[in-house]
Amino acid sequence: MKGGRLAFAAPEAAKVSFLLPDVPLRSLDALSSGPTTPDHSTVEDVRAILARYDIAAKLPAKVREFFEREDMPESPGNKSWKPPFLPRLAEAVMARRITAAATMKDEDRAFRDSVFEILLSSHDLVENARAIAQKAGYTVAVDNSCDDWDYADAVRYLFQQFNILRSIHPRLCLISAGEVTVTMNRTPGAGGRNQQFSLASAIELNHYSGPITVFSAGTDGIDGNTRSAGAIADPTTVARARAFGFDPEKSLAEFNACPLFTSLGDAVVTGPTGHNLRDLRLLISGIPDRPELHRPE
Repeated sequence: MKGGRLAFAAPEAAKVSFLLPDVPLRSLDALSSGPTTPDHSTVEDVRAILARYDIAAKLPAKVREFFEREDMPESPGNKSWKPPFLPRLAEAVMARRITAAATMKDEDRAFRDSVFEILLSSHDLVENARAIAQKAGYTVAVDNSCDDWDYADAVRYLFQQFNILRSIHPRLCLISAGEVTVTMNRTPGAGGRNQQFSLASAIELNHYSGPITVFSAGTDGIDGNTRSAGAIADPTTVARARAFGFDPEKSLAEFNACPLFTSLGDAVVTGPTGHNLRDLRLLISGIPDRPELHRPE
């Protein structure tokens, strides 16, 4: 059913897909492996990935033989035409409807009578966060540039932007949606990409003072191999962690952020939410106007 094969199974039927994306909005054809959308990747693309990461030799013999077949079939989709699924991202997301007439003119007829309805997306996540922050009196900036970046690169980039913006707007909320990556080169401890991001931010914040808070959590309520969704950090996190006997730099290197944040009471725990709109990161400077929105002691 993946890669457009569900659409091909009913070529004459009109198709309506209801989307709750846990992928970048520019890549909605990757959602659930794209059962009703054309697949523009090729057999050669797959083989190139297998070679680049030296995967083929590690596969079971039957699987490896499948990928080595000379007659391996291509998935449905125009392989010579690779447009973005959303040619006008902002307009399509706001309209919440994408039609095949706008995106699949050169595709097989099985895809042409299709409608894609976006029920919720990371766009909604960002806009709700924006509304709450503005209501609390913050100047809001949104920067999703670091989507799919390494967490350490994302921390450096967002803090750079944060410092530039808060020099102009002292009461600032910088919002960033999407997901960062963590590459582990050893047996990890207990943690996930959001707690790793928050701990790296805490180490950076150790050089700061004043009311600055970093929040990073996953909307599915699960971060990595833990029961936490993410964590909160501020300029006191490192000192408090050391007072509890933790070495923050060691916890970061061992991908073991969860015990540290849990001990401090700074883990974000929601339980599984049953949906996934990717992750939300907030870098906040200043105190909110509304006292009830202050972080409790």
